[in-house]
Amino acid sequence: MTFIALLLLPGASITLTSDGSGFFPLPDSLWAAPSGSFALVGGDTLSAFNAARGAQVGMRVEPPPPAGTPVTLVFDTLPFTIPHTTGLRLEPLDRIPVSAGSSYSPSPAGEGLYISGVKRLGVSLGSDGGLAQGTRISLEGMLSPG
Repeated sequence: MTFIALLLLPGASITLTSDGSGFFPLPDSLWAAPSGSFALVGGDTLSAFNAARGAQVGMRVEPPPPAGTPVTLVFDTLPFTIPHTTGLRLEPLDRIPVSAGSSYSPSPAGEGLYISGVKRLGVSLGSDGGLAQGTRISLEGMLSPG
């Protein structure tokens, strides 16, 4: 006996007006499944696939319908309830403005050792999403006497 599991995804359709570029942004509440999408334009069926333009996600229709044409996108949706984009704002722990010619020097972390640096973190979601990070640390001073 063979069991076959089927994943049934809820379907959606949305009608938008073409701007001539072939790209149609989707609202944050809709996550289009990566396959099985198509577009209806004046009785014709065109191919449609997930795409992005900068931070805006949506669907691309090929060939691009002329500007002003109503286009109905038909696609399966994924059951996600998170926005397509989000932001993370981190404030620096300590920032002291330094003007040209000033004599600012950071306070030592140990006897004669100065530490400063920057940590950067980036998160992106989507088919090419991932985590990007970078650290820059500067140590200056004497580690041991002698």
